[in-house]
Amino acid sequence: MKLSRTIKKILFISAWVIIGSGITVLLVAANSRKQKHVCKDLAVTIKGVGENFYIDKHDIIGGLRYEAGGKLVGRPVEEIDLSKLERQLEKSSWIRDAELYFDSRNVLHVIVFEREPIARVFTTAGRSFYIDSSGTRLPLLDKVSVRVPVITNFTNARKLSSADSLVLNDMKHLATFVNGHEFWSAQVAQIDIIGARSYEIIPTVGNHMIRIGDADNLEQKFSRLMVYYKQVVPKVGLEKYAALDARFDGQVLGIHKGQTSKVDSIQLQKNIKELMERSQLQSEANQPMELTTEKAGTVTPVVALPPASVKQAPNPNPVKATPKTDPVPVKTTQSKPVKAVGEKNPGKKPKAVMPKKASAAP
Repeated sequence: MKLSRTIKKILFISAWVIIGSGITVLLVAANSRKQKHVCKDLAVTIKGVGENFYIDKHDIIGGLRYEAGGKLVGRPVEEIDLSKLERQLEKSSWIRDAELYFDSRNVLHVIVFEREPIARVFTTAGRSFYIDSSGTRLPLLDKVSVRVPVITNFTNARKLSSADSLVLNDMKHLATFVNGHEFWSAQVAQIDIIGARSYEIIPTVGNHMIRIGDADNLEQKFSRLMVYYKQVVPKVGLEKYAALDARFDGQVLGIHKGQTSKVDSIQLQKNIKELMERSQLQSEANQPMELTTEKAGTVTPVVALPPASVKQAPNPNPVKATPKTDPVPVKTTQSKPVKAVGEKNPGKKPKAVMPKKASAAP
């Protein structure tokens, strides 16, 4: 009996020793595993439209460390508030969205989607900023200068009126259209706001300005201009007109400039030809149109143009906006349009006096 009791006691004590040892092992393992759940590394990915990025990875990491109060690598995973870090990154005007997550190896992945500037805007007070396709204002960058069209004379008001909002929408529409065409993105250097939703263009190549009126029907207006550059410039030269007016359906108005150097005109034609060849554009206009000129209060058709697409003209004093130099708006004096014969309302399409013979020389 005593032996039996002794055996039972030994077994009972052994069982508890085994159970206690098991619990100790589990606690040690759990504690060890918890200590291993620390941030092992930080991987930052920037996503944008093109290959050039406007946000620096080091700036992103610096912002995360500032918000977290120190380094993230080596810190326990449960101490890192990912939602808070995402909100902090999205406060930057240049960041559209941010996503943070840990993978199975405890590497913190930071994915940033940056905004894409489409135009640089100068206000009437001289302030400057970029805008993206949503109209969000983006501050200038210290390390990068973006080559985009320049828009001048925008309101300096912090709070936009309904009229200002319409102008901003036009600016987005114009910049998006220009950036979407290889030739026009190279040829359009500056867009001036000259009135209530009325715009003029200063080309990179050519010493003239282009009147487009409002931001409606841009495809048709630029198509008519393309016909002019493609078919008329080789015949009359690029420097013959001080301004081109593409506001009216089916025609381009040319405002005479006066005598120009033949040598300069030939060189400008070569410049525009090279620009067109680089952009590899093909003619594709769907509507026949006329080129007319305004002079001494009359409107006289000088050439009839078949369907085609056009390209734009050379500028002796181009506005350059390279990745190394910020674009600077060019101040220009605008000539007043000459009222056409029979034109009671300047907003309406002028009537052109057609030549008697269809074979008249341009």
